[in-house]
Order: sequence, then structure tokens, then C-alpha cells
Amino acid sequence: MTSTQPKPVDVSTIPGFKKWFIVYPNHINSELTKDKGRKVSKEHGVKNPTLPEIAEATAQLGLPCIIETSKGYPKEFFLRGRLRINFFCDGTTMPRNPHIPNKTVLLVKIAERIKLINPNRPEPFNPISMLAPIQAVSQKEKKATPPPPTTTTTTTSSSSSSSSSKGGKKKKNVNVI
Repeated sequence: MTSTQPKPVDVSTIPGFKKWFIVYPNHINSELTKDKGRKVSKEHGVKNPTLPEIAEATAQLGLPCIIETSKGYPKEFFLRGRLRINFFCDGTTMPRNPHIPNKTVLLVKIAERIKLINPNRPEPFNPISMLAPIQAVSQKEKKATPPPPTTTTTTTSSSSSSSSSKGGKKKKNVNVI
């Protein structure tokens, strides 16, 4: 029986592991704002990327990576998981892929690969989107029944020049029934 779970890795045996790039799904999520953690433009981003998709895209770019599921995103604590990507050749500052000179280009390339892997991105469920058809039906029902007669009552209160009243225009109270 084969296991689909990745095997645990002892990161203490990996040289230079602390210098690997860290990528969170929010970095390339086009649904988020820059304040929420997006690091690429909306055109280059992907709707709601997952860790396995990012890992597969990174592997296609020829960069080794490790998924850390226990780590949380600092800006959103309950968002769990990140990738560590070995961007540089061992012991140098030369990138492994010469077509990817920095982290920003890496994030754009990962997003492009995810778009190729899964072009039809699933839309997140939004319960508010269900309100528009319901409201349209209720408005049609309102138009079908004649509105009840309304009466308007207008009262004007005049203010005398006493010490308790403030100067200015007279106040009008309008009650619509």
C-alpha cells in the first residue's frame, strides 16, 4: 500500500536551508490586496492557489522545494502552510535557473505555471452572491402588488429666543407614514 503523504524531512541536515526563499500562497493570490500579502500584480496572480499547486509549479521550474504545513502566515495566523524553495546553487549567490534572477520573477513564473496546470480556477463560494437573484424576485413581487396609500405629516417647531435654544435655522420634523 503506497502512501500519498510526503515523507518528513529533517531540515537540520540540509545545508543553507535558512537561506531558501519562503513563499506563502498569499504572495500570488490575485483575490487579495497588497496589504493582505500579495506580492505580484493582479494580472500575474492566480485565484486562491494551493500549496500542492505551487510545489508542482516550482518543480516544473527545476527548483527543489519543501512544503512546511505547520508554519503559519504572519499576517493571517490561521492560514497554515508555506513553501521553502532552494533558489540558489549550493554555497553561491547564483540562481539555479538563469531565467529567474530574483524572487519577484520567481513568483510570476510560479503563477504562470499554475495557470497552465489548472486553467479553470475554482471560484470560492460566496453566499452573498446568492442574494442578487432573491432580491430581484422580491422586487418583482413588490411591483405586482399595489403599494398601500401613504400619508405625509409635516410638523414645524418654532424656537423662541431663550437661553436654552441655539441660534440658526428652524428645525423641521418630517414623518412619513
